[in-house]
Amino acid sequence: MPKRGSTAFTLVEMLVVVAIIGLLIAILLPALARTGSKAKTAICLANLNQIMQANIAFASSNDGYSVRTLEPNANAPSGGMWWTSSLFDYQHPGKLVFCPEAINTPTPTMGTLNIGARHESWWDGVQYPHSSTETERGSYGQNMFVSRFRGSMTNWGFPQSHHWSGRLSGEFASEIPLFLDAIWTGGYAYNTDTPGATEGYMSGQTNRFALRRHEGKVNLVLLDGSARTSELSELWLLRWNKISVPVDGVVIPWD
Repeated sequence: MPKRGSTAFTLVEMLVVVAIIGLLIAILLPALARTGSKAKTAICLANLNQIMQANIAFASSNDGYSVRTLEPNANAPSGGMWWTSSLFDYQHPGKLVFCPEAINTPTPTMGTLNIGARHESWWDGVQYPHSSTETERGSYGQNMFVSRFRGSMTNWGFPQSHHWSGRLSGEFASEIPLFLDAIWTGGYAYNTDTPGATEGYMSGQTNRFALRRHEGKVNLVLLDGSARTSELSELWLLRWNKISVPVDGVVIPWD
């Protein structure tokens, strides 16, 4: 009677199977990472939409004016509150003020501040914390030229003639950025700003928003309420302020 053939795997066959599995993992992991990144981009855009809805509610109670980057508030320790806290009464932002790509941060500490980064949120425990025990935090920033002008105390010397009216309507509303991925609570951006030599520059304030958080791009919501993902160079095409002249062909040195 003939012997039944062996059904055991040989060493060579096992090595081939392991190699195939390794190859499949190598192929699938980048695809899974891209899927996760796209999901985070979608969550970020949803956050910006919700923040905009809170701002619309704020405007409905304030003669149609958008929230200021810094709202005077006599009850706050420093006499004012960043927009992240001013919107709490209209729709508690909670985790909405954090892009899911930038939730990593050292523990916020009163008496100090932290400038954010691509994957790190910012906090302020020095200038305008909303209470004596809590810091202002987030990973989005506001176009400060949309803040209704109220003298140099809340506008840091940038001229009134460069500011928009502060209302959530008007000419160019579809070209004026309002809230964006950012390393700080806001910025006074000009189209003439020189791109920073590295990511996350505080100077040349357009650079505060030039972050490769979403597969090399940045998320933003415009004054008309539309949210989108944009190439970094497109930030220099937006109408940040009344004297903006869009600049095409900007090259980001590190992008």
